[in-house]
Amino acid sequence: MPGCSVGLEGGFSRLCDPKVLALVFRLILDDEFELAGGEGDTAISVVDRLVEYFHIAEVNRFDELSRLRLLLDVERLTQGDSRQLYILCILVVRIGVFGLKSSLCASAVSMLKQEDRLELERAIYGDAAGDVHVENSILVKELSRMDSELQQSNGRAQALEKELCRLQRLNSSMEQHLRLVDDANDALQLHRDEIERLKITNKRYKDSILQWERDFAQLQRYNPPSPTRRVRIAHHDHQLHNPQQQQELVYLQWQYNTLTQWISKLI
Repeated sequence: MPGCSVGLEGGFSRLCDPKVLALVFRLILDDEFELAGGEGDTAISVVDRLVEYFHIAEVNRFDELSRLRLLLDVERLTQGDSRQLYILCILVVRIGVFGLKSSLCASAVSMLKQEDRLELERAIYGDAAGDVHVENSILVKELSRMDSELQQSNGRAQALEKELCRLQRLNSSMEQHLRLVDDANDALQLHRDEIERLKITNKRYKDSILQWERDFAQLQRYNPPSPTRRVRIAHHDHQLHNPQQQQELVYLQWQYNTLTQWISKLI
């Protein structure tokens, strides 16, 4: 943080002193960090009051500190949650000097910018700042944090890959369905064309039947049977006055009946 300065004079000989702890909070948290719902109170002003109230010179119960550590949510803390800030204050104060050199502090230090981290290391570790073991502890924690973020990214990537596979399967199913629809439309069009063709053929046959009926009627007008002939026909007597006309009439009736039966089967 710009303008931040940490010295080793005065009360800094006792790192569990409330003023020192408040200064540590100022290094970890930005001076402009505002508490959500705090009506304008900055996090630092709240820290000052909480540290003063919960100041303890030595650690009493490590199991309680472990439970508090599990309750600490860094993401909610960065959003200005007052309860998380409250938990963090209790942790730092009760852990004291031991806590400032613990993994919790190393994790916090690893997330700072280089210049702020070195300044905070000098305040916390004193002459040991820059020591290989101290640097190694901080780097290990930083590596652990980066590995955790990488695992989360891998998890999200795997989830996205599964979703992509699902969408690809869905797209393949949709393409297959569209192909089936196209095939069905083609088959339907073929049936429609066949129906139209049959309608045209049917009309042509009907016209032929009408023409046959007209020809037959005209033939009957040109060759009217005599009264004796009509009587013979009524009694199924095939011996007409003119044998040639009888044969023509029978042949035409046979053609007419045959054609009518054939057309009725087609219809």
